[in-house]
Parts: sequence; structure tokens; C-alpha cells
Amino acid sequence: MSIKNLPKLDLYRRIVQAKLFIDSNYAERIDAGEIADEACYSKFHFIRTFKSIYGRTPHQYLTHVRIERAKELLEQGVSVTEACFAVGFDSLGSFTSLFKRRAGVTPSEYQRRQLERKAKIKKEPLRFIPGCFAALFVGQCYFVVTVLGGQSIALKTGTTNPHDNDTKQDSNHPVTASPCHPSLKRRVFFLTTLRQE
Repeated sequence: MSIKNLPKLDLYRRIVQAKLFIDSNYAERIDAGEIADEACYSKFHFIRTFKSIYGRTPHQYLTHVRIERAKELLEQGVSVTEACFAVGFDSLGSFTSLFKRRAGVTPSEYQRRQLERKAKIKKEPLRFIPGCFAALFVGQCYFVVTVLGGQSIALKTGTTNPHDNDTKQDSNHPVTASPCHPSLKRRVFFLTTLRQE
């Protein structure tokens, strides 16, 4: 390793250390000066260097992390107010404004949509299997996977006949077949309510 490269490597190491500091302490009251101290840089030099590497100022990155963590909490059913303060915001108004600017909707609307989506996934999990995932199994035999709620499904190509494979049909739930996403041109069929022998 060339000696002339050491200063640059040390610079990256310290900036990464500062980023990890933000990731670990986003819920605390931290500012650019404190983060710069963690990287052993002067405040303004640190801000410029951080932005040149990550494309955002430390404050912008901190806000990004907080918003992403808030999304996770909202998806879990945590109230907007609780999520706001849990990720380090001091003002519900500021949180709502920043959240809407970045997510395109208010925190409450985001939560409503996500919880509705989870309910739909639980009710009809097959509708949410990506076409690109199903496409991986085009041309292959039955492939049994586990989805939400422990339900098993099988993917089969070119036929809806469930009786030429090694999968046992549940007598209480007849096998049904429905075409997958149109992008697969109906070559893959979802066979539901199957279980392995």
C-alpha cells in the first residue's frame, strides 16, 4: 500500500465512523458539531467532506435515518406521536412536515396505507408474490414455498392439473388455480392450499 494513500484512507475511516455514530445515536439530540467531534474534524470541513462522500450533509443524513426509522415504527402500529419522539424529533409539526416532504404523504396516511397493505397480504398473500420471483420457476416442476401465516403454495408451469406431482391435496381445501401477474403471460399458475406429504 502506498504511503501517499494513507491520509485518504484515514479520512474515509473517520467519515464512516461518523456515519455509524449517526446510525447508532439518531434518537439522541446530536448536531453537526458533535458528529464532527466523533470524526475528529472541524465542523465545516467535516460537513463538506461528509457531503462529498455520501451526497448529503450530516444533518440531511440524520433526518433521513430518523424518517426511515419512523416508517418502521408506523408500520408496526406505533402512534404518530410516539414514533415522532422515539426517533429524536422534538416537534410533532416539524416531524409531520419533514415526513410528508420525503414520503409524499403524512405519517398518519403512510401508516394507514401500510397497515391496509399488511391486512391484504395476510388475506390474499398470493397477490403479493412478485412476478419476477415467480418467473424464476418458469419451466420447472412444482416448487413449494411458505408464505404468510404458514400457508403453503406451489408454483407450476404450463398446467393447472394438481394431480401429477408429489404434493398432497388438503381434502378440506380443494386446489384452485389462478393466473399470476400478466407480465408472465399466464405461463405460471398459483396453486393454493396445498401441503407436503
